[in-house]
Amino acid sequence: MASVLVIDDEPLIRDMIRDFFEAEGHQVSTTEDGHAGLVAFQELRPEVVIVDLFMPEKEGLETIQEIARHDPTVRIVAISGGGRFGLNFLEAARGFGASSVVRKPFRMDELLQAAQL
Repeated sequence: MASVLVIDDEPLIRDMIRDFFEAEGHQVSTTEDGHAGLVAFQELRPEVVIVDLFMPEKEGLETIQEIARHDPTVRIVAISGGGRFGLNFLEAARGFGASSVVRKPFRMDELLQAAQL
């Protein structure tokens, strides 16, 4: 069982990911933006962090960079629909510290594989 933190501003996406990973036996926490995500990361120290790239307050690339700076060993999965520019931002996420990237819409097995769980 792994601990997973999901940072996404879309409640339906957060809930869907949480429900799936919990059904797989993992412990899941969720937050709605990068600021809250960083606080939760500091408190919980999860093994995997799933981060949406486009969020209000603190966007995903900055959030990924800060998390990776605090713990370079944590697995970070960047997710985004991002319109026509989404792929460029997803690839940039690797440079900011993401271990893997998944484009929305995704299948849950793709996300599980990207999280390496």
